[in-house]
Amino acid sequence: MITLPNQYRVYLQSHKCSGVTVRNYVADLNHFFNWLYQKTQISHEVAGLGTLKLFNAETLQEYQHDSVQAQTPPATINRRQASLRKFAEFALNQGWLAVNPTVKMSNIDTQDSPLTASNLLQKFSKYLQKEHISPISIKNYVADTKHFINWLDNQ
Repeated sequence: MITLPNQYRVYLQSHKCSGVTVRNYVADLNHFFNWLYQKTQISHEVAGLGTLKLFNAETLQEYQHDSVQAQTPPATINRRQASLRKFAEFALNQGWLAVNPTVKMSNIDTQDSPLTASNLLQKFSKYLQKEHISPISIKNYVADTKHFINWLDNQ
C-alpha cells in the first residue's frame, strides 16, 4: 500500500538522505500522524491526501505544545519539527500544499527547557562526551545516575 510515509521515504531516498535520516524522519512523520489520529480519529491511511487539510500551522503548534507538555526532550521535538519541515517541502513539491505551514514553526530552546530527569541525564551524557569519557563509562555513569534519581523519587 502506498501511504504518505512511504512516499516520503522514497522522496528522502531520492534526495540522497542518509539511511538514519530516512528512518528517523519517516518515524517522526508516523509519530505526527499517530498523534493526529488520537486528536481527530482521522487516519492518514484512510484519508490519504485529505489528511493534509489538517497539516496546518495551528495543528503543528498544538503538536509542539502537546510534545512539550508530555516532557518530550527538546532535541527530540526539534528533530521531529525538522522532519515535518522536510515533509512540508515534499508536499509542496508534489503540489499537495499551496503554502508551507512550517514557515513560522520555531525550534524549542534547549537551554530553557524544563529540568526533568530525562533532560538532566541527557545533559550529563553530553557533558561526559565533551570531557572525552569512554562510551561504556558514559553508559554506566548515566545508568547509575538514573538509578539514583529513581531511588530519590521513591523516598
